[in-house]
Amino acid sequence: MLFLQLTLTESAAEFKPAPWVNAIKSRYPEAEVMELDNHSELYLFQKTLSWLLQSKDGLILHIHSFHREASTGTMFRFLQDVLQKKKPLLITVQGNHAGIEKYIRAFAEYKVVESEEEALMLLNSK
Repeated sequence: MLFLQLTLTESAAEFKPAPWVNAIKSRYPEAEVMELDNHSELYLFQKTLSWLLQSKDGLILHIHSFHREASTGTMFRFLQDVLQKKKPLLITVQGNHAGIEKYIRAFAEYKVVESEEEALMLLNSK
């Protein structure tokens, strides 16, 4: 299983590892986990997309917005490629970011969650 965490923050200095990633690693030790934020370099988005498309495993996508008006950087283009080329089995959105939610809604269904624990419960029900 592939797990991708996308984080939206107001500044690159705010980035810190997401609790969701740690929970996934402890619960699914064999899982491949990648984490990007809206300040990641284009190169990292390209490498991550390549990683996703090369794998035959299913994808779980968790998006956490710490700031409702955070810039999306190159995340929209990346999301479009992911949602069109490797449709996730589950998409969860934590926090509010109207632009991201509207964009995802155009391509796929998603679940709004209040916490990482709620996202994990949804994952366990899959």
